[in-house]
Formats: sequence, structure tokens, C-alpha cells
Amino acid sequence: QECMKVHLFSFNQLNMAGFFRIDGSTRKNLPQNIAKKASTAMNVGDVVIATSGQVDVAVGSSVLLLGICTTKIASTDTDYASTTAVAVEQIDPNAVYSATVSTGSATAASIGVQYDLDDANSITVSGTTYKQVKVVGFISATEVLVTFNPNLL
Repeated sequence: QECMKVHLFSFNQLNMAGFFRIDGSTRKNLPQNIAKKASTAMNVGDVVIATSGQVDVAVGSSVLLLGICTTKIASTDTDYASTTAVAVEQIDPNAVYSATVSTGSATAASIGVQYDLDDANSITVSGTTYKQVKVVGFISATEVLVTFNPNLL
């Protein structure tokens, strides 16, 4: 019998900040197209929230998380100032995501601790007020594996 090997690579090595589902999804998370807030830049991997029925990027204090953006919107895009739809994948609380650490330095001791978002595409291992994510794996000082707090979804 041949075993399949799974290799985890670092999204930081690809210069991709954000949250990327890597394992454990218990449902098919097909992206949904939802109208975005006008004049808002978004990157693939950004955590998003709903604001007045439109998608907006999350901030460190966001406590009702909608999903992960799978569409890049830049200020130079022709539809930047409009409320066109963007693809959003609903966060699965059973899935593991790769996450960028932008404030503080993660260590193996970070595993099991709940931390805050720093912004839409990273976490802080210095903040534990909102506890949006729980570290379940350590990759490096700037990248960890997380699950999202199911009480905030």
C-alpha cells in the first residue's frame, strides 16, 4: 500500500498574508457572491464582516465574522467605488487555517491560546481581548495554524 504524503508549505514564503483553509473542512465551502462596501480594498485571504448587508474587511475588534474573501479588490480596479459582488467563503469552525502573525512573535507555547485579529489578514499574539482565533499549530514566529472561535461566526 502506498501512503499519500501531504506537505504543508508556508504561505509567508509566497508573500501571501491572510487566512487560508488548509485542512479539516466538514462541509463544502463554495464561495458566495455578496455585494461589497464601495471604495474598500480587499485581498484574497482577508477576514470579512457584514456591514449594512455588504461585505467589509474585518478589524481587530470585529466579533461577528462572515468569511474569508476570495476576490482581490484594489483601489485601481474599475469597480472599486461600486458595490459589486465579491466571492466570500464562509468560515468553517472545524477547519484549520494558515494565519499570518503581524504583531508579536509566535512560539510553540502559542498553541492552545486564543488570540485577536490584528487586522483583516493577520493576528496578534500580543492581544487576547476578542479571541477570534485559537492557535492549533506552530510554523514560525510569523505563521501559525488556527481555528476560528465558533461563537463569533
